[in-house]
Amino acid sequence: MAAMLRSAYAASGSADRDQWCLDNFDAVAAHIGAAQRITHGAASNQLLIAVALHERFPLVAAVFAEGLITYQLVRTVVQRGGLVVDPSALHELDRLLAEALSA
Repeated sequence: MAAMLRSAYAASGSADRDQWCLDNFDAVAAHIGAAQRITHGAASNQLLIAVALHERFPLVAAVFAEGLITYQLVRTVVQRGGLVVDPSALHELDRLLAEALSA
């Protein structure tokens, strides 16, 4: 999902889409929603979680990809970890969580 969003932002004419009815994020969320047959709001939430995992919690994402933790736990990590703004603290949190969750 995060890769789909990155591709949408990299597409030609992407910078002008903020003037469209749907920006890149909404376009990708609509695509995800249609593919999974879920609402736009649910797809947007999944996309937000995917981007946060990709950008902020890559080690937790790897644990999730292995099937060792549930989506509900991932969502909790992303929501509560959103308060961390210091990059070094965020990296350490990601490492500690991945270590604890994969044990």
